[in-house]
Amino acid sequence: MFQRFLLKSYYWIFKKDIFSSLETLKGHKRITKDILGIYITSNLNFRSLIKSFTKGIGEGFYVFFYFTSRQIPKQKIKLIKELTNIYGIHFIIFSKNCILRMFDNRCFYMDSQTSLKDRIFSISSSKITFLFPEEVNNPAVTMTLKMQNIDIIFSTNISSYFNQDLSNNLIAYVITDKNVYVPDLFEKNMVMEKTKDMIKLNLKYLKSIKNNYLETNYKDLTLIKAKLDSFQI
Repeated sequence: MFQRFLLKSYYWIFKKDIFSSLETLKGHKRITKDILGIYITSNLNFRSLIKSFTKGIGEGFYVFFYFTSRQIPKQKIKLIKELTNIYGIHFIIFSKNCILRMFDNRCFYMDSQTSLKDRIFSISSSKITFLFPEEVNNPAVTMTLKMQNIDIIFSTNISSYFNQDLSNNLIAYVITDKNVYVPDLFEKNMVMEKTKDMIKLNLKYLKSIKNNYLETNYKDLTLIKAKLDSFQI
């Protein structure tokens, strides 16, 4: 009952800001599906979020990202989820000991006990998932993600070495609160653009390289197997 009252109160307080924002955004289109754009928000203040969503969507972004080392009150999560739903965006939040993904009026809560399978979601045919610190350098986790053909990982691990190694092993983009890691076989300036407020990742190039790499590996394995078979008595 109290939550419903709070939601109505916030709605009336910020109704003018929201309506003005939505009016501004009429006709705006997303960035091409070949690019994943991620807009980085600076805080969870309601009015600031409206401004961030307006600016980000206006520039074609529909994925938003926020990091905090603190725990977010459930009441605030509920309010943010409602606002996120109004704008029809994905909102990813790194919070203390957990990760939140909001979309379509739902909030997906993930911690280290959440199965890898239940963390995966897709945008423009690209598979995205989340990892906690102890999972990034775990060979079993890496193998599972490779089998799932993951393209983008949001990582809470602070080790540049482990994040880069994961990116190389999976041929995937790895995103943390401070950096973006791309496979060493890529030219970074060709596939990524990053500023304080946004990240743009080239999905078309990633898919092309990954498919060619997998096809080449498959051919190599087939040749090796054929040679081994020829040695058999």
